[in-house]
Amino acid sequence: RHRYRFVVQTMNARSYSFDFTVETSYIPDVTLSLFHTVLFHRTSGKIHFKREGSYSVGTVGYEDIQCDRLRFTYVRCTCPALEKEIRAQVNDFVDAMRTVTDGKISLQFYEKKKSHWPFGEATTPWEVWTAKIRVIQPRNDVEREQVKARVERELADMVATVTSAVNRGVDYVPKVPSEKEFSNVFDAHYRDVDPFLHAVSFQLGNEPVQSGVTGTLRKMIREIAY
Repeated sequence: RHRYRFVVQTMNARSYSFDFTVETSYIPDVTLSLFHTVLFHRTSGKIHFKREGSYSVGTVGYEDIQCDRLRFTYVRCTCPALEKEIRAQVNDFVDAMRTVTDGKISLQFYEKKKSHWPFGEATTPWEVWTAKIRVIQPRNDVEREQVKARVERELADMVATVTSAVNRGVDYVPKVPSEKEFSNVFDAHYRDVDPFLHAVSFQLGNEPVQSGVTGTLRKMIREIAY
């Protein structure tokens, strides 16, 4: 079966990690399959508050997506704006991976909480999904087909693992807050859906993390210092 690791991080963020050994051309399919599978389970239909403590929830549209290079289909929320943002971030990772052979990209869910001065507002991750990528170059067509078939099996295992994980131990997942606190938990700027607040970050080898909530917080600290 696919190599999959589970740990609980010190900041109470539940972390899931998958290892993939692939050709560079498969990175978009692998990463988008993971992220959109997770987002499908971490996205709500539009939430409309009627009065304090009372709200209605719309439906989440979905579509079956065929991978570009792999024989694999995954489910994605029907939200063009969300899809465009995730793809742009994945493309940044793919471009960066063209010069290295090892990297990892993470989808992090977080909530915002008030903090003491001078920070104003703190971001607290509660769940992180990571794809660890090792790039290889098959020596011939036979080996290339073997790699392709293996990755397709691993993606099927990954979807089963994600589905199982999100349906158990959900006590750590934030509840729908009051209307006043809604933007501290959900990203309401999409027209079609309300996903939990999330950020994508990636790392190449031992280099610093690129983008994401952690990078934003680090930038804010530098600005305060100067």
